[in-house]
Amino acid sequence: MKHVLLVDDIQVNLDILEKMFQLYVDDEVKLHMANSVKEALLIHDQLVNNGYAVDLIISDLQMPELSGEDLFHSLDRANIFKGKFVFLTGFEDFKKEGADVYYKPLTKKKLNEIVDGVL
Repeated sequence: MKHVLLVDDIQVNLDILEKMFQLYVDDEVKLHMANSVKEALLIHDQLVNNGYAVDLIISDLQMPELSGEDLFHSLDRANIFKGKFVFLTGFEDFKKEGADVYYKPLTKKKLNEIVDGVL
């Protein structure tokens, strides 16, 4: 089973991502959703501690308290995330080595690019 972690502080954005994913994934993909970086790290750690790998993380860039970039660096420093990391942002000049960056709004075509080769 593949595990996907969706991270956004705005619930409606998570709901939209979940619905988009449901069109493309089957029963072999488990979606996990977090409203904050702290919650995302907790979910990630629980999955890893139970022997599961997180195959894909899609995170909003700008969130209160901690950002998507903070999440990326926390996982990178701990050297525990081996999957694909994707930022969703409205900032068109943002780039991040080691991660993919997609600009909002996320389209079906962009979602296909993201999951291609991962799921």
